[in-house]
Amino acid sequence: MKIQREALEKTFRAQPHGLYWISGDEPLLNIESADLLRRLAKDSGYLERERYVMEHNSDWEPIMASVGTLSLFASQKFIDIQFNAKFNDKFKAAMAYLVEQRDDQTLIVLSTTKVEASATKAKWFNSIEQHATHLPIWPIKSDEFKQWIVTRLESEQLAIEDDALAILAQRTEGNLLAASQEISALKLLDSDGILTAEKILEATADSARYDAFQLIEHALKGDISAAIRALNGLRGEGTEPIIVLSAIAANIRQLMAVKKLLAARSANDAELKRLGIFFNRVHLMREAAKRLTAVSLKMALEYCASADEAIKTSQTDYAWHQLEKLSLLLSGMMPEEVS
Repeated sequence: MKIQREALEKTFRAQPHGLYWISGDEPLLNIESADLLRRLAKDSGYLERERYVMEHNSDWEPIMASVGTLSLFASQKFIDIQFNAKFNDKFKAAMAYLVEQRDDQTLIVLSTTKVEASATKAKWFNSIEQHATHLPIWPIKSDEFKQWIVTRLESEQLAIEDDALAILAQRTEGNLLAASQEISALKLLDSDGILTAEKILEATADSARYDAFQLIEHALKGDISAAIRALNGLRGEGTEPIIVLSAIAANIRQLMAVKKLLAARSANDAELKRLGIFFNRVHLMREAAKRLTAVSLKMALEYCASADEAIKTSQTDYAWHQLEKLSLLLSGMMPEEVS
């Protein structure tokens, strides 16, 4: 069955299921959902945990052999699987086996990338979803991002003024992981629980996420050298590449939307603001969309996918190499010059 993220804990406590499948491309929500299931599993007596990170050609035999085998240390065990590849035949066969062999003594949590719409119509997928609990993670929409920040702040006993909220949303550019990190930092710094614009500016002035924001600003202005300096600075400071990638990808999607508006001669300020572009970036995004070609933006998306795959398979150097290509493309270099 399919459930929403908000119903996960209630559904689990009502009746723990044999197999939970978390799918999606929103890192923070994926991680937090898996963490919640781990806590719930431990509280419910699944004390022995087995952890597997699976790739395209990984051998599923150890996992399949473990299902149905009595635990040596506890009456119940928890199998935690991270799958970092496309849904190939080995994956489908393993999932069919795990669904068939599931029992009350073993809890399986599977984390994967999102399930494409075409896959949801396939027989193998419907068979799994019918017998497992599927938790699809959907990205937070741009018009929902501010409310997500407010809700997150409230969970930390923090309130925020409207101007401060606009700045924090702009700085984090729809990146939930970056926003969560900023909120954690703000909680440590704030004393009275009310965040003002001045506090946000002071607290984030030197943060890595702010540098990522500056990287994108330099690139969209066509300043190649400044963009590459910012990128190298981020890498040198130990910034997670997923934070940079998420920020760049969000801007690419906005640029493509602006380009469509330009073609329809409707790229006015109001339309751009409806895309989640803040007033002080409207002119920058409009001019960048005019300058960048459709071919460049399409190739940028391909580099995003390549960087994302590299991050998920722990190829960090290659991920940063793809981020460099992205920075060059957004700065105005032609695709043939970058590749």
